[in-house]
Amino acid sequence: MILDGSALWRHLELVARTGSTNADLIAGASAERYPLGTVLVAEEQFAGRGRLDRAWQAPARSGLAVSVLVASPEQFEPTLIPLLVGVAAIRAIRARADFRAPRKVSLKWPNDVMVGERKVGGILTHQIGAKGKRAIVAGLGLNVSLRDDELPTRIATSLQLEGATQPDRAVYLDSFLRELENLLLQSETESLIAEYTLLSSTLGREVVIELPGSKSHLGFATSIDRTGALVLADGLVVSAGDVVHVR
Repeated sequence: MILDGSALWRHLELVARTGSTNADLIAGASAERYPLGTVLVAEEQFAGRGRLDRAWQAPARSGLAVSVLVASPEQFEPTLIPLLVGVAAIRAIRARADFRAPRKVSLKWPNDVMVGERKVGGILTHQIGAKGKRAIVAGLGLNVSLRDDELPTRIATSLQLEGATQPDRAVYLDSFLRELENLLLQSETESLIAEYTLLSSTLGREVVIELPGSKSHLGFATSIDRTGALVLADGLVVSAGDVVHVR
């Protein structure tokens, strides 16, 4: 397992069932029960939350539910961490899934992992304080072996449904943690944004941005700035909001 010889991961905990691995890490860090470098994995997560407090759950042992607690990296704005976690997830999937047929695996801004136009995973991060230092709790939920009748929505999918021949969640966990460590310790803002840009399914297309206050904005997504915000051709810079891809 990656904890052997890792420069970053210090403690791995596996739980059979919990509401939210992110919430558990946040509470545990506050109580000084979890040290920096903790990896928390759940066999089943029944109250996971995504952006805008949306529910994220799946049948037991059908997906990867993992959260990590790390010191806030000095070389990155904290708002870049969801993008960094997404890049690590894509690297892990590409390295391990071994799809039977070519599949486009990409990132939909700001926090969705996609296969084609369907969502296979989601990312949620929090900035917290731990022992007087800035820290990050970052969670990844990845649908690995969900069947069609178990999908939460019709826009969701799983690696198995997309033809991945690797069903072992532990393999994806190991690969994800390795890639996340490499990015946190070795990457810089410019290289991260460059890689994210190549992996993005949002850039270079028309999008509708669902903004706070039930407002929406139609525009053409052109780039990601140094804070991880989405930049549109008309000059709008979006740091938070839902994105709908215009087909």
